[in-house]
Amino acid sequence: MVRAYPDRSVAAGSDIAATAHLPGMTEITTPDDVLVVTASSGIDFGVRVVEAGATYGLFRLFEADRALVEFYDRRYPHTEHGQFVSRYELDTLLGNHRLWSVPPAPGQGLTLHGGVPDWVIDGATMDRVYAWLRGHAPAAPEVSAA
Repeated sequence: MVRAYPDRSVAAGSDIAATAHLPGMTEITTPDDVLVVTASSGIDFGVRVVEAGATYGLFRLFEADRALVEFYDRRYPHTEHGQFVSRYELDTLLGNHRLWSVPPAPGQGLTLHGGVPDWVIDGATMDRVYAWLRGHAPAAPEVSAA
């Protein structure tokens, strides 16, 4: 798991290892692959990458044919990562989709669920999420000129 906390450091003697960090964040690595960010609203969101071939869903009944990104609201312990909010294809979020290539603009936030006002991640926080996700992304597909 990767946790990123603004202006916090890793406790001495912890079994969690601090690694290189994103601007303004301390990145902490544990066994799962989850980034925890605090949005400007003060809400902690978990961001989890489901690699292609891995299982996902409440009972792990589905197998991903492409890498996916899941978002969780960490205020509610419905799962080990928090309350599931939404899921996107990794390539779609990063603008590397096979049919189009439009990367997110700097400062572009993300509304995770239009019916819940709390489930919005501001642009500065999403910039950190996008930077972290780029480390999980396969190379963008080549598009040949027809």
